[in-house]
Amino acid sequence: MALAALYALGLAVCTAAIWAWCAGARQRRFDRAFPLPVAPWAPRPFVESVERAYRLRAGSGWRLPGDVTPMALYLTLYPSHCIYDMGENERFLRFLRARGAPTPGDLLTTPLKELAHGA
Repeated sequence: MALAALYALGLAVCTAAIWAWCAGARQRRFDRAFPLPVAPWAPRPFVESVERAYRLRAGSGWRLPGDVTPMALYLTLYPSHCIYDMGENERFLRFLRARGAPTPGDLLTTPLKELAHGA
């Protein structure tokens, strides 16, 4: 019984360490791609929703230029050798649909500034 508990604890610790390492790597890629804040281009609720959808640290959304597309942001966060699941993009699209975003066109290749003011 004690051995099973130690195994479960070890598994939980390893899982948490891998998750933290991946989240840190994603944040470092974001920091390298978007090092400095830019002029505000969208209302605060929109920028906060981008942060939540792509799991960025609070305040990081203000470093995104308005001409970045959601897909470009996603590809910045995940390197080419990753297995893509599109979860972040799906969360962002759900947010846009809730705001009444226009359905024609590909919303993932539309610049964020256009999405912020068009929806």
